[in-house]
Amino acid sequence: MDQAQAAKQKDEANLAGAQADLERYEKLLTPGWQTRQSYDQQKAQVAQLQAAIKGDEAQINTAKINLGYTDIRSPIDGRLGARLVDKGNIVHANDNTPLVMITEFKPIFVSFTLPQESLDDVHENNKQAPLVVRAYSGDGKKELAEGKLTLIDNMIDQATGTIHLKARFDNENERLWPGEFVSLRVILSMRRGVATVPQQTVQQGPNGHYAYVIKPDNTVERRAVEVASIQDGIAVITKGLAENERVVVDGQFRLTEGARVNPTAAAAQGATG
Repeated sequence: MDQAQAAKQKDEANLAGAQADLERYEKLLTPGWQTRQSYDQQKAQVAQLQAAIKGDEAQINTAKINLGYTDIRSPIDGRLGARLVDKGNIVHANDNTPLVMITEFKPIFVSFTLPQESLDDVHENNKQAPLVVRAYSGDGKKELAEGKLTLIDNMIDQATGTIHLKARFDNENERLWPGEFVSLRVILSMRRGVATVPQQTVQQGPNGHYAYVIKPDNTVERRAVEVASIQDGIAVITKGLAENERVVVDGQFRLTEGARVNPTAAAAQGATG
């Protein structure tokens, strides 16, 4: 590259001198003290030097590209793994062994699948805004990170009946690790101001779901309820129960309408909003 830069500087100096001569020839041409042929030759020399400088610039750019090959630059920010080539190893230009593996951590993407029955709910709710996805440890007990849904695949896997999705996590604290198995939860919507009860409170009858509500006189009333969803042992009730009502959590099979109960501290769990 130094040689190419030196050649350009030389041609620039020659061009400056040739242009000065061309200006003098032009002034001497009108009085007849300089011939047209000499003027045209000088003009051609200036054009040749200008073209030579463009060639020098091309040589400099080529030299810069070649010089750039001496540095290895990562296309992403990430964490280095174990070094795969050490000092003293013999390497070749066509070797398939990389020097080191670089894994992107921030952000990190998590791929997962859901049953095809969930696709319509996911697709409809994702139209309004990217759905929130929460990542938990493999046992589902510890929340690790919160991200956004970024991909709903364009085809259902017919072999498994599932749809492939992908979520993006900023992962600033690096709690998600490449290759790690995690549990994911896609948040479709948030229900506020609704009653929730332990899952075992709700029973299935011939006419649908029901629960036993404890009245102020400690008698029970069998009441039909509508269940929006059951998750993590909690049933969300959209109709049939009011906030702070007491319900029977255990022993429902021994009850009938109007039976008297003696609630205990553990059993007198009310519906909460």
